[in-house]
Amino acid sequence: MIRLYIVRHGKTQWNTESRMQGWKDTSLVEEGIHLAQLLGRRLATIDFTAVYTSPSGRTLQTTELLLNGRNIPVNKEPLLREMSFGMWEGKKKETIRKQFSDEYEMFWNKPHLYKAKTGENYLDVQKRGLLGLKSIVMKHSDGDNVLIVSHCIMIKSLIYSMKKEAIDEFFWGKYSVPNGSLTVAEFHEGEFSLSFIGDTNYSKLDENIICRNKND
Repeated sequence: MIRLYIVRHGKTQWNTESRMQGWKDTSLVEEGIHLAQLLGRRLATIDFTAVYTSPSGRTLQTTELLLNGRNIPVNKEPLLREMSFGMWEGKKKETIRKQFSDEYEMFWNKPHLYKAKTGENYLDVQKRGLLGLKSIVMKHSDGDNVLIVSHCIMIKSLIYSMKKEAIDEFFWGKYSVPNGSLTVAEFHEGEFSLSFIGDTNYSKLDENIICRNKND
């Protein structure tokens, strides 16, 4: 079994300003730095075989904080980048809602029907993300622990893929991956399973809980 520790990057300036942040970038704010450092301490005893991160600056910054100087190979994987929002990038959500009301409604409430005029659609992101995830696990063998650092929509799309569920209620469904959260998955005999999703209570978790092998 290969265990995957999937982390969403820490909170950024644009996260705090409610701006769309896909392929463009802003740095982590103090809260984002603190949570990444805290999670890094909780994962410090895990022997990671390798690390894979989106090449975005905010994920690279989060990765550096998580590792805290540990000598582990870090691989930039473009397939793990966030959804491209095209002309929406850097704009506040309220501004987009006013200027692109129909598309905005589809984006948040009917993601399976959303068609981007610029940028990517949800299914496009899901397909490339799953391709990247499968490529990663094919490079590893039973017993390996792999750290993956990525983004909200990308991680959620991977969760839906692993759960073999549709994305009709992508944002309003039962899965949440807040900034700095930890999701743990396993790959065994060609199948993915999830131990837990979007956890931010890792300050209360000991090593045995973080390393647990429990499907739910």
